[in-house]
Amino acid sequence: MKTSSFKYLFKEGMVSIWKNRVMSFASIGVLVACMLLIGIAVLFSMNINSIVGYVEEQNEVVLILEDVDDTRIGEIETSLKNMENVFDVRFISKEEGLIDQGEWMGGDEELLDWLAEDTPLPDTFRLRVKDLSLLEATQNQLAALEGVEQVQAPQDV
Repeated sequence: MKTSSFKYLFKEGMVSIWKNRVMSFASIGVLVACMLLIGIAVLFSMNINSIVGYVEEQNEVVLILEDVDDTRIGEIETSLKNMENVFDVRFISKEEGLIDQGEWMGGDEELLDWLAEDTPLPDTFRLRVKDLSLLEATQNQLAALEGVEQVQAPQDV
């Protein structure tokens, strides 16, 4: 394309915009309004996805065990892994729980050193559920297991 052709097309375009300035202003206004609506819809969608992701992360159920031996812990773990609505089963021993508590305390973990011999923390299982709508039924199944003292589940989720 020659430079003269480009200059001619640009000049004619500007003349047409000037002659039809009301329609040009209206079309620019419509385009800006459409882009604003699309931008607002995208931001709204991103926020909703973020909120749903946060809620899905809150589906952790904690099983507090009675004072049971290692074989019973293995049986409970097998039962948990066989449940339909349960995935990501993680066992936390008393000692691991004490270490986690110390890490949570930041620089004050030496305050828990005296508990290393006889920790009062229970053995626990942390597990996640697949379907939050079945949380109450799953919680009842978990509470019925032998050796389970308490089931803590996020009911407000």
